[in-house]
Amino acid sequence: MMSAYCACGKSVILKRTINSSIHASIHPRRLHKFRNKLKEGNIFSITAFDVKQNLNCYQLTDHPYKIYFNDHTALEDVNGGQYNIPHEYFHIRPFADLGMMKVDETTTPPKTSLNLTLTCTFDVGETVYISVSEKLVRQLSEELVQLKEAPLLVIATSVNSRAVGGKLDLIFT
Repeated sequence: MMSAYCACGKSVILKRTINSSIHASIHPRRLHKFRNKLKEGNIFSITAFDVKQNLNCYQLTDHPYKIYFNDHTALEDVNGGQYNIPHEYFHIRPFADLGMMKVDETTTPPKTSLNLTLTCTFDVGETVYISVSEKLVRQLSEELVQLKEAPLLVIATSVNSRAVGGKLDLIFT
């Protein structure tokens, strides 16, 4: 198992018995429970964990899902002699390779595009900055032109839509 400490806890790459790897994350408040147990090369049976889509920009593995340790997660040592998992199977994607990955310009604007930043200042004095990529600016402009003089409601959030499955829906009446 390879691991790296980060501000949000500990990220680890776990190898599965079917010769694939998966990214796992341990929240800082749970590190004390697993810190002494997680050792590179050891084999564990892991139970009672959460699984979510791996939506991070810089994924540590190619696996589409990620494991999150929770309060009920348990690690049980397994006899390593009964499994043949090669150490060279571990790999961390080099940063140069990340730059070559396909970019979805509707969610991650390319560095060469022109982005528009809207500045909204409210009556109470607070300011909100909304960044819109070039591809979405055209769509937004067309929709605003169609609205003309109609009242406009702008909802700004700090929630990254990719953190909720890529969709952020507004339900209103």
